[in-house]
Amino acid sequence: MDIFLHFIHLTAAMIWVGGQIFLGLILGPVLRRSMTPKERMPLALAVAKRFQRVSHAALGLLILTGLWQVRFLFLSSLSSFLDTSYGRIFWAKMVLFVVMLILGVLHDKRWGPALALHADRPDSPEFRGAARRMAFWARLNIGVTLGVVLCASALRHLTF
Repeated sequence: MDIFLHFIHLTAAMIWVGGQIFLGLILGPVLRRSMTPKERMPLALAVAKRFQRVSHAALGLLILTGLWQVRFLFLSSLSSFLDTSYGRIFWAKMVLFVVMLILGVLHDKRWGPALALHADRPDSPEFRGAARRMAFWARLNIGVTLGVVLCASALRHLTF
């Protein structure tokens, strides 16, 4: 059962991280080079809505399987857990995970809609500013997400 749950956890992480990298580093730049903002916005919005459904399901699985996998960690004393390298890396991963979630919510609820709001005027300063903000925060979120993956990789090599 633990192997199956770990498989689900890794698959969900692959979808979440791989999707972010694909959208931010591959699809976005290709669309910007090959289409005008007015042409690419409907496609970008359709792809984003589709990815949002898949990524939110993956995120839910990550949270559920992650909670299941760490259920025994907190049965020990919290102070002794934090005194270990495993505990410190685990909490770093959790902090980065929460930052990643916050950035994801802001992307979906604030920066994405702000960009879409000005999509009909792609030459306006509002659109350009919204696009720059969106790109900056999306890249930062990819970096934070990779930090989560780095911590997860480190935890696989440590014993608790």
